[in-house]
Amino acid sequence: MKTWIVTTFFFLQLLVEVNAQGLIAEPQNRPPRCGHSWLIEQMQRDSVVFQHYQEHRQRRGGDLTSLGLSPETQDSLIRIPVVFHVMHRPEDSVIGQGSNISDEQIQAQMLALNYDFRRKAGTRGFNTHPAGADTRIEFVLAGRDPSGASHKGINRLPYALSNAHPYGSLGLKDLSRWPADRYLNIWVVGQITLGILGYSYLPAMLVGDPDVLRKDGIVLGSRMVGSVDFKPGGKPLNLHEIYAYGRTLTHEMGHYLDLYH
Repeated sequence: MKTWIVTTFFFLQLLVEVNAQGLIAEPQNRPPRCGHSWLIEQMQRDSVVFQHYQEHRQRRGGDLTSLGLSPETQDSLIRIPVVFHVMHRPEDSVIGQGSNISDEQIQAQMLALNYDFRRKAGTRGFNTHPAGADTRIEFVLAGRDPSGASHKGINRLPYALSNAHPYGSLGLKDLSRWPADRYLNIWVVGQITLGILGYSYLPAMLVGDPDVLRKDGIVLGSRMVGSVDFKPGGKPLNLHEIYAYGRTLTHEMGHYLDLYH
């Protein structure tokens, strides 16, 4: 497990009791749209794997001293480099067309995500809940690729199954991935099967899994990426009429950093 992820999700457990589900609770007349529950169900089919997962979650509790964290560490700002892999329909060859979402839409998403995690006043990320907190976590588009060359943190590849991405399939991630021990990989597709908006594994689900570096990361539907709050120059963004505020990634990032519903 990568060092910065371990440090980050321990901070999140200690600082935040209001998780991402509280930010984007599903209306009662709509079915759950997060893939987390299905991932847990799949894992439960293997009793040995599921028991190992439960034991790991029980073991990892503790105070700052047991985690090797100092007061100085608590005050540090954690910055996580992110790379978006836009896996668009082959026919959406023009950037900004359909599932091939624009750079501006991704940048709007990054603003919404950071405001949520930093509990920024004057934004949707601010809340008055007594357990609410600034997590001291920020996400930045990777400025360099794995080879060290300058990069904007966005890759684009045509993907034949973009509009019907098989939920949980690793084939998508194998097409475009940066090292999971150095970057947070986010894949964007046109649509995910089963009506799912996005999904991510909890870190504890991947402990001891030989496919950990293949599974690590977040998958999102393209129309859930971005926020109408941050339209660049008033330009329209290709967003879902309901899930249009970037909270799907906030929610899935909570799972990625080990938060339950």
